[in-house]
Amino acid sequence: MGAILHRQLMRRQFGLVSQPAQGFTTEDRNWLRSQGIDRPDQLPRKSLWYKPDGTSSLGPSDPYHLGLYRQRGMTLKPPTVTSAMAPATRGATMPRLASRVLHHLGHGDRWDGTPSELAASGVGAGFSPEGLSRALFAPKVSVALASAGVTVARGYRGKERVLRLERR
Repeated sequence: MGAILHRQLMRRQFGLVSQPAQGFTTEDRNWLRSQGIDRPDQLPRKSLWYKPDGTSSLGPSDPYHLGLYRQRGMTLKPPTVTSAMAPATRGATMPRLASRVLHHLGHGDRWDGTPSELAASGVGAGFSPEGLSRALFAPKVSVALASAGVTVARGYRGKERVLRLERR
């Protein structure tokens, strides 16, 4: 009888208390609610963090990193474009490479070719074929092309690697 009583006391003394939201302050919890997360235990281990300019990156969601990301002005919700931000976006200049690609594509709907062919056409002046291929997929250029209705993709033509420019 004494052994059973001893086990029961030990269970009470060393019982595990589940606190999945441990480490989150009240301010953190309120901020998470504003981001659409009611309870901190709903937060995944890694989340997509949005910068004020709309770019995002995957990062940890623990209390320490949550504080760091919030200090940098990052959110869990993508930023919405307000009327104050809209004129600045319209007036933004298009990267030179993106405008060259649009000029090269002209009124055509599609272009397939190797990066060497595209560089030789004058689009990639100052770029090596590999550098041109990388530059086309850089965020500034790819976003500018996408906003103009052009998609850039890599593919194969037989055994040859090609770039595909296509107007949507």
